Amino acid sequence: MKKVVAVSVSVALLLIATVTYLNYKAERARYPKGNFVFEENGYMFNTLPFGSTPDDLAAVLETPLDASLPLAYPFAHTRYKTTEPIGVLNALGTTEALFTEDGLCAFTFTAELNMRDADRLRRQLLDLYRPDFGEPAVENSPDTTQISLLWEDRKTGTALRFKISRAPWNFYALEVCAYEKWRYVEAGAEKWISE
Repeated sequence: MKKVVAVSVSVALLLIATVTYLNYKAERARYPKGNFVFEENGYMFNTLPFGSTPDDLAAVLETPLDASLPLAYPFAHTRYKTTEPIGVLNALGTTEALFTEDGLCAFTFTAELNMRDADRLRRQLLDLYRPDFGEPAVENSPDTTQISLLWEDRKTGTALRFKISRAPWNFYALEVCAYEKWRYVEAGAEKWISE
């Protein structure tokens, strides 16, 4: 009898922990930490200007960041990642930010979506961003394995890229990146679309 009670209590605790975790994930996704915007300094995440520090970003995201070893390609930088998932654009995912000696130079949000959500999000992104940003400089067909939308502003040297790629098992990977494109152009890793 004691074993039955112990097993029942263990199962109940496991169920409570699972429900609590799933509710936590849903809350994080429902209340995003920010959005991508275009301000006087160009495209950016949550009005966090390029040049911000890792501590500034951690404060906005309300989660700690882990740093990797410094990298040299295509320019000297250190990559930071969030230690737990966050919600952006009504999706739950991870973030990665690149910092040079000048501060933040790129912010990327990545999430995994099913096929229905990927197409819905593509339409929502266009509806959300076209009125403020205009037509994207690059837009390819939604029936390909990769959907790309790119807005760029040569005046500020910044760009905003949405990429939805088909991943194995009918899932799609969403990647949204606001970055100082001028750094990549200067390093020879990218070109301006208008060239």
